[in-house]
Amino acid sequence: MTNTNILSALVQAELEMPTPRKDATNPHFNSKYSTLQELLRCVKPALLRHGIRMKMDIVTRDNEVGAKITLQHISGEIVENEPVFMPVQKSTPQGRASAITYAQRYAICACFSIAGLEIDDDANTAEDEVKKSTMRVKKNVNSENRTEVCGAQTGVSRKHTDVEKERLRDAQRWMFAFCSKNSIDNHTRKEIIKQTTGKESSTMLTLDEYATLCRFLQREFVSSA
Repeated sequence: MTNTNILSALVQAELEMPTPRKDATNPHFNSKYSTLQELLRCVKPALLRHGIRMKMDIVTRDNEVGAKITLQHISGEIVENEPVFMPVQKSTPQGRASAITYAQRYAICACFSIAGLEIDDDANTAEDEVKKSTMRVKKNVNSENRTEVCGAQTGVSRKHTDVEKERLRDAQRWMFAFCSKNSIDNHTRKEIIKQTTGKESSTMLTLDEYATLCRFLQREFVSSA
């Protein structure tokens, strides 16, 4: 069965979808982002006008939660998307809810090619423990980094440190997204990290070690695909 009707309707619906406003601010990073409510406001009316219902299920895998989007057309045609998984870093109702919300937002952006998914409060809460661990590691090696990167200059600006922290966060989030896309579970991910870097956890990795991990993942899981 072909999906000619739903695909045609999707094209028309996406043409009518407005660009989401960044309607909330994350004080941790002084950045704006689009909430789940804003994303739904932009996509649902256009879908319904063209006879498409969006169904979003919550699924689980190990210590991860995911959002799976299914699009149903009035003709009976269906398009199912692969679920987008996010790790649950805090075993609390709030931590789980934050990971679910972030997975839902990520799934919507991926499904409808919405660019600019910013760091937000959901991501910040879901990865709170990761961020704290990363900051502790950076604090321990901060003096050494200043000597190596800046030639032992005194009073190195905080701007350089902030950039490194941002790059660590980007590398970490790329790793989680890559593992989710390629169905790499938590146990396998940890084994790969230990094999390639000798570290027990991603929170302990440096930028150079993330680069090594990235090359390994792309070589083993992209080249063989």
